[in-house]
Amino acid sequence: MLLTVAYSHVWWGYLPLPSLTLWHLSKSQDGDRLQYKLLDGDGPLTGWISLTTQGRQLVVLSEKVWIACGGLEKGGLLVREGSELTSSLMPDRLGTGAVVTELDPIADGRLHYKLLSGNGPATGWVTVAAQGKELMRRTQERPSPSPGLQTDRKMSKIRILALAGSLTCKEMIKFQCGPLAAALGKDVAEWTFAEGTVAHPFDVASKSLTDFERLVAGKRQQISSWYIDIYHCEKERSVTEKQFDKEVDVESVAISDKVAELRQRVQEEGPFDVALGFSQGCIMMHFLMGHLWQEGIAPPWKLSLFFEGMHIRDHRYAHLFEKPLDHRSIHIIGKASPYYAYAREGWCSKTKVEDYYLNPVVLTHEEGHCFPTMQPRAKEIYEILRKEIKATMEN
Repeated sequence: MLLTVAYSHVWWGYLPLPSLTLWHLSKSQDGDRLQYKLLDGDGPLTGWISLTTQGRQLVVLSEKVWIACGGLEKGGLLVREGSELTSSLMPDRLGTGAVVTELDPIADGRLHYKLLSGNGPATGWVTVAAQGKELMRRTQERPSPSPGLQTDRKMSKIRILALAGSLTCKEMIKFQCGPLAAALGKDVAEWTFAEGTVAHPFDVASKSLTDFERLVAGKRQQISSWYIDIYHCEKERSVTEKQFDKEVDVESVAISDKVAELRQRVQEEGPFDVALGFSQGCIMMHFLMGHLWQEGIAPPWKLSLFFEGMHIRDHRYAHLFEKPLDHRSIHIIGKASPYYAYAREGWCSKTKVEDYYLNPVVLTHEEGHCFPTMQPRAKEIYEILRKEIKATMEN
């Protein structure tokens, strides 16, 4: 049976002819074998397939799988019932990041699709490009995110995505990552430093920063967070007191939008081999990977490093990690941090932060809510991380 494979930045699909079954990969390659998860059609729900047999190729690339790459600012792409722009609009939009298969050849810039993964109508017509802007992209046009799936990646730099915390900036996370960058060695890694999209007035937000943090952030005078929490508590109390009180309902605002924004950025600027976060940046990584996992999509990087990470406080998202995610994770936590017991003992949560993932590695140090700097423990930690990153790239 001839299989057709389509790959994109996050998804892999498998299309046997003539049954038109499509599988979605949830694991990386193991030599000439590929583990899959059934996404649409008939066949075993999961298992392994061979890419070749007796020198004959069983898997070839498909041109019929697309990803919705536009419409983020409007909540997705308009979908119509027919090919004509005058046909009736569907009540829902095709969500950014949705994966579809092409039902008919492209005609007049219109795509007739069937939904495979993501949000939106099960079928309909969308515009491929408008005013010079790409709205839909063939998945063939983007590489796979996992270095294990690309034979030429071992010779290139390690690609690392670093997410800043809350009430900070990308310049600060760049400074914080300095010791790890030094441990990895010169010109070994290519870094992308990211900050949240919720901007705070600098003159107000900077009052909570140290003198050094104000100096680092002062050039652009831009302070941001990934999202805002609303604490439903009538008492006048500090944010930390409310966060640590299990009786206080905490609402994380517009998380679906924030996840979509980060997902889009990963798709556009990736692939990445490693992702790391600090504080709220770690929680944003949880949100993204948890949402992807609910769709049956593996994390878009191979290794996660969580510096001072905490669990998701909003109970509406507890279902994201009802079962631990099979993903390599390392958690670096300071014992003097005010959040140490909160995160590691799972205050106001059913799950400890490291138990979001299978077989987590936890590295502790004696400092507070910060990247480790005190020797000799800091050097030990960064050497462990260097070896783990190297091993990840080699596997």
